[in-house]
Amino acid sequence: MNRQLNMDLTNDEFQQFLTGDEFVFRKVFNCYHQVLYRYAYAVIKCDFEAEEVVQEAFIQLFKGCQSMKDPGQLYPYLFVVVKRQLIQSFRKKLVQAKYNRYVEQNWTEVSRCTQHQLEASDLTNMLQSAMEDLSIKEKEVYTLNKLSGLSYDEISDFTGASRNTIKNQIISASKKIRIQLQKYYFLFLF
Repeated sequence: MNRQLNMDLTNDEFQQFLTGDEFVFRKVFNCYHQVLYRYAYAVIKCDFEAEEVVQEAFIQLFKGCQSMKDPGQLYPYLFVVVKRQLIQSFRKKLVQAKYNRYVEQNWTEVSRCTQHQLEASDLTNMLQSAMEDLSIKEKEVYTLNKLSGLSYDEISDFTGASRNTIKNQIISASKKIRIQLQKYYFLFLF
C-alpha cells in the first residue's frame, strides 16, 4: 500500500494535473483506482457500488483539484471522499431498510383494497369518458349488456329492436370503446 501512497509526479506533471491534463489525470487514476476500489469493496461488498463510489471520488478530485498544493494531497483527498461516499451509501441503505420495515408492518389489506378501489375508479372514469363518444342507441344497449348483464334477447325485448341490430350495436360500441381505451393506455405508457 505504501507504493500506492507515494506517487511519482513531478512538479510539472502536478501543474498539468491542476490544469486538467488528461494524460496526468489518467496516471493518477491508474495509480489510486485499485487501492480505493479494494477498500470500498471491502466495506460494502458490492462490485457495482464500490465502482460507483470510486468514480465519484475521482469526479470530486477533478472538480476540486485546484485547491491542492502538492501531489501528496491526492491520495488523502481521494480516500476521504471514498470514505464519505461509503458513509452516505450506508445511510441510504439504512433509511431504505427502515422504510421497508415500516411498509411491511403497516401495509395492510385495507391499503391494498384502497389501491384497487382507486384503480377501479380510474377505469370507470375512462369507460364513462369513452362511452360519451357513442350514439344514444349504442350507449343504451352497451350499458344494458355490459354493465347490467342483460342478454341480446332481453335487450331486444326491452327496446323493441331486433336481436341482430342489438348485436351489431354492441359490437360497434365495444370497438369504439376499445379504441378509446387503447389510446389512453398508449398515452399513459409514454
